[in-house]
This record gives sequence, structure tokens and C-alpha cells, in this order.
Amino acid sequence: MEGLAEDSNPKMATKAHSGILITVTGNPLRNDADVIRARRIAGILGKRWKVSMVFYEGLTPNISRLQVLLLSPRWLHDLACAILKHNIVCIYCYNDRYLGFLLSYIFKKIKIKRTCKIVFDAPAMPKQLKELGRGRLYIKLAPRLERFVVSHADLVIAQSKRDSEYFRQYNKNIQLIPNFIDGAKFRKRQDARDYIRRKYNFGPDDKIVGLIGPFDTVFNRSSIKFVADNIDRFDPKIKFLLIGICGEKESIRSDRVVYTGYVKDYVEHLSSLNAVVVPRRFATSAALNKIVESMLVGIPVFTTPAGVSDMDNVSAGKDLFIFEENKLVEKINKLIFDDELMRNVGMNGYLLAKKYYTKEEYATKLLEKVGDLIG
Repeated sequence: MEGLAEDSNPKMATKAHSGILITVTGNPLRNDADVIRARRIAGILGKRWKVSMVFYEGLTPNISRLQVLLLSPRWLHDLACAILKHNIVCIYCYNDRYLGFLLSYIFKKIKIKRTCKIVFDAPAMPKQLKELGRGRLYIKLAPRLERFVVSHADLVIAQSKRDSEYFRQYNKNIQLIPNFIDGAKFRKRQDARDYIRRKYNFGPDDKIVGLIGPFDTVFNRSSIKFVADNIDRFDPKIKFLLIGICGEKESIRSDRVVYTGYVKDYVEHLSSLNAVVVPRRFATSAALNKIVESMLVGIPVFTTPAGVSDMDNVSAGKDLFIFEENKLVEKINKLIFDDELMRNVGMNGYLLAKKYYTKEEYATKLLEKVGDLIG
């Protein structure tokens, strides 16, 4: 796409372009949720402006504090070069409360980039920071930093109504842009169903339940634990396909569990499933990619209340299945064999996702809002 600097080279700064610089606290080699949304934003903005993307090389979920300290000077240097080198009129900080936003803000304050506009786009920080393993200092300072960032951005993009109401306490220029998917890319591939099942040696009567990674993050490890703790309670005809990066310590030893690793034919893998389970333990601040993507492909989703805490307009039992974690096994065992119910829920989920969570719904709104900001 014209104006979009692709990140085939996983360095921090990409090719020089003028227009909008997107900073992302993510590693393009992992293709995690932050990177996915940032690429989608870049694809939309790239239709009107030149867009460059900046990533943090070497950033992983399990990075140590020492590694962060060692890599930070390099990140700062590359960030500064990207901002100063390019003819930038807008810096779009995606989930980048730290180096990207603060450096952009400092450059603007000291009048190096005084006319440059700063956009902040991120889900609000989760409230369960302690449960997520964050230290005391982080728990104390991170919410204050978030309030500072929100209050000093020229435009704030909220990903849910709840976040929008929260951010509005500190900044009146808020635009709601929920997590969205390119509907044209997520269409069920019925022709791939038999091929994928043969590839992994599933039987014709097996019910395949998918879990979607990467599984080496604190949010997704609970999915592995859920299957590991309950594998013997599931009906023998239920098998599991784990799609995404999975480290050795997250693995489950069972002939009913198949690991794919990273896959390029992701939609084809989704299309082969009878259901997706998302046993989320921490409330989200945006619609989860894995849930919306599965719904767009017409695959019924089983999840917990935490998995849909910021998904507006969903109806339990109609668009997807929502149960407390301790009820999931029982409900999956019962409902997954009801073919008519599963077809209906899959179709209803598809219609809801298409209406509320596709790129076509929000692309114009994003272009107009950023265009008004830049002038």
C-alpha cells in the first residue's frame, strides 16, 4: 500500500517517509495484538498520508528489567532519529505511553517539533496490575503516567465506551475506535476444513476446539493452564488445536492436544474448528482480536465474562457463549454436539462482528478525525 512502510526489516525505524509516524510498543517478529492493530491503523492512514512505523526491536513479554535498561538508550536514539529525520506532522503513539509519547512531548515542548500533533491510542491499563505480576513501583506510577499522557495528547483514541468515559475525565478530544478487523480477509474457508484436519490427523467425528496465542504472554498462559487442568474432564471426542507461539514451559503433554506454532494460513486454521475457547481471567479494555476474528469466520466462541467485558452489543447464548470459567468444561461438553445451535451462534456472531467490528465501519471516521487534527 502506498505510503505504508512495512516492517520486513525488524529494526526499530523503517524507511524515511513524510507525514505520520506510528510508534508501537511491540516487536514485529511476534505479530502480537499491538502490532496487528498498529498495522491496521497504518493501512488506513496510509491511504491519505505517508506513514512510517517504529517498533521496539528485542521487546518480548518475558524481557527482564536489566534488558530493558540495556536496550532503552538504543530505542531512544532510534526514536529520536525517526522523529527528527522525517518530515512528520503527526506522531501516532499506539500503546506507547513511555518512550514514544514522552520523547514526542519533550520535542514539542522545546519547540523542535512544536507544530507536530500527538495522537495516543491504547486500551486503558488493566486494574489487576498486581495479579499480572507488576511490581509496587509500577503499580504506583503507571496509572499516573497514563493520566499524564491522556491529558497532554492532542487526540485520544479510545477502544471501548468504558475507556472513552474514563479518558474523557482528562481530555475532551476523544474518538471511539473499537478494535476492528479487515472483514475481507476473514472469510470462512470451507475448502480448507478437511485439509487442515487431515494435516493434524483429526478424525471425522472429532470436535476441534481452538485456542489462539501467542501463549507466552501473561494474558494467554491461563488458556494453557485451563486446558491442562481440565483435559481429562472433556468429552473424549473433543480435541484441541493450539494456534500460535508456545514455549516449552507452556506446553501440555497429551495426544488430544496439537500445537501448530506460528502459522501463515491463520484463517484456514480457524475455518477448520468447531469452536474457539477463550478462558480469559483478566478483564479486557478492548474487543479481543481472537474473539472478533473467530466470529467473522463464523466459528462459535466460548469465553468468560472477562473476555467480553468491553464488547458492546453482544448477547450471551445468541452471538457467543459466556460462562464463568468453572462452568466452561461442562457447557462445552454439552453444547458443542448440538450442531444446529452451533451453526446459529456462529452465524449470529458473524453478523454482529461484521456490523460492529470491521474496518469499513471505522476507516472513514479515523481519517476524518486525524485529518481535522492535522488541518
